[in-house]
Amino acid sequence: MVTSEECSRLLVSGAKIKPDADISGIGVILAFLITAYASFVAILAAYICGMVERELLSLADVKVMRIRPRTERHPRMHRILRQTIIVLSDQQIVTGIAIMTAGFVGLRSGQISVYHYQIVLYLAWLSSSVHLSALTLLRPFLNRHAGVKVWRLVGMGALFIMLVIGLVPTVSYDWGIINFMDPKDSSIGENNLTGWGVPASCFWGKTYADGVNNDAPIGYVLLVISYVWKIGDVFGSGRLFYASRIRRPLERAVESLLTLPAKSS
Repeated sequence: MVTSEECSRLLVSGAKIKPDADISGIGVILAFLITAYASFVAILAAYICGMVERELLSLADVKVMRIRPRTERHPRMHRILRQTIIVLSDQQIVTGIAIMTAGFVGLRSGQISVYHYQIVLYLAWLSSSVHLSALTLLRPFLNRHAGVKVWRLVGMGALFIMLVIGLVPTVSYDWGIINFMDPKDSSIGENNLTGWGVPASCFWGKTYADGVNNDAPIGYVLLVISYVWKIGDVFGSGRLFYASRIRRPLERAVESLLTLPAKSS
């Protein structure tokens, strides 16, 4: 574990970024990106091809985007595509929790640098976002299978809590500050001393009297809103509240703005 005195010294002098193939290795990065893009393509294909339940299509989808539900005409294709999305989205939860666990282990031991911990957060957030994007499409299936929905919500809750806790070190204004030895040199080499090489544990609950990072509150707000929105959409009461209190007032406001020129003329 890194001492407070050593952290203070490293924040001034910087540290070398040591390689960590378990986090930033090309195989790890590709594993996350391939499954994430595969999930995104499957979800997009389901919407474009109309392989979604009729209740999931809005008026804009039908009238503007010209999407027609084809699940009744192609039930087998619908089941295959839905099962593919379920498997890929479940994998996103598992990999997100796994990478956050690795990050917490490195944080506790003081072995993970700011650079590699930032990669952990990026990958976990990517997994979370991809899974949330699949949640709306899987809503009818989850409502018919309560057990699957409960376990999925448990996994989502675990990943959400881990992300909330994991963002704590990034709150510091000094997080990820790059210290160049030569002001004229803007490149970072293997042997350069940089703020990205400082142990991430140095920022756990510490701001070093420099205040809070301006982006930190935005990150928390986006995280909370995305989870509340998507989880609320799974339940009927949440959808009704969103439709009556948020979507319809916004639709009326936009309609009023669009019809204002016609009324004035």
